[in-house]
Amino acid sequence: IRQQDSRRKSRAKTRIMDREGDQVHGIAAKLVHNRYWEALCLSLLWMNAIWIGCQVEHHATLDTEIPLKFEIDLMFGIVFLLELLLRVYAEGRQLCTSDDVSWNVFDII
Repeated sequence: IRQQDSRRKSRAKTRIMDREGDQVHGIAAKLVHNRYWEALCLSLLWMNAIWIGCQVEHHATLDTEIPLKFEIDLMFGIVFLLELLLRVYAEGRQLCTSDDVSWNVFDII
């Protein structure tokens, strides 16, 4: 009887954890497909492009590296990696089978 009771409790905990995981997955999917999230990611992409342009201009005119280059490049890299990981978590296999598969491959590369 005790073993059956402990098995029931274990199954109940697993179901609760599955529901919580589904909730997190649902929130991630809603966030990834939210137009404000997409606007934020697009803004970060443009900021990175402007940053790269500033680096090139600074290096061309002064022939030195721009201050904080490594730190800012690292920040953009981490932000883009986190965005990609969130999309992979939210979309799963659909990331490779959706209509946007070419853009997703481009983002991964």
